[in-house]
Amino acid sequence: MIGKRLRHSFSQKYFRNKFDVLPEWESYDYALLELDALTDLRQKIGLLGWAGFNVTIPYKAAILPHLDAISDRARSIGAVNTVKIMPDGRWKGFNTDAGGFVHALGAFRAEQALVLGTGGAAKAIIYGLQSLGMVVHTVSRHSGRADFTYSQLTHSIIKTHPLVVNCTPLGTYPDVESYPDLPYEGVTSGHLFYDLVYNPPRTEFLKKASHFGAQTLNGYPMLVAQAEAAWRIWNEEMEEEPGFF
Repeated sequence: MIGKRLRHSFSQKYFRNKFDVLPEWESYDYALLELDALTDLRQKIGLLGWAGFNVTIPYKAAILPHLDAISDRARSIGAVNTVKIMPDGRWKGFNTDAGGFVHALGAFRAEQALVLGTGGAAKAIIYGLQSLGMVVHTVSRHSGRADFTYSQLTHSIIKTHPLVVNCTPLGTYPDVESYPDLPYEGVTSGHLFYDLVYNPPRTEFLKKASHFGAQTLNGYPMLVAQAEAAWRIWNEEMEEEPGFF
């Protein structure tokens, strides 16, 4: 996996556990490569001898120019979280986040959803929600990057968006006391608050929503689903993501 901060990676433990129980994979390892930039990425990966890799914050969009091919879904989303290195050396990018998110969301549906954040993870979530027919509005700290800034949110906006998805890193260990600044008093028992953060399992974002009666879900089920999709991509010949659409 490549990213900027990877010390608490879910993926490394998950895939190493797979390697431990599958004899044909006993010679493989799942390594972490922390990068401050993607400079000379092809050379770095080549020296490591990787057969494929995952991409996480903040490089899910920045990886695109480094790829030789991109799946239709990843191109539509504008972000990649899984790269397969082909036998001929070409790099192909996929996005398993969107399918993993839809799988984890289950049967919950709403007319409108509010997505917090505008990065690569948010792009995949927006794609997944729109594929389910939901109207999506986005929130950013910066004016002009989304439909709302946090200061523009009102109780009414929260009430009319029964699904709220946190795609920011706020609340991630060790910064466990931080959370998105929302008018939580607009939350009802009809809401589902979904946090892509999985460590800790119960963030301040989820605690505050739960206090007002909302259903809550953290990012762990999505992580498992997207990881399984990545596993299939690395092990099977496929041009597009397996998944849940």
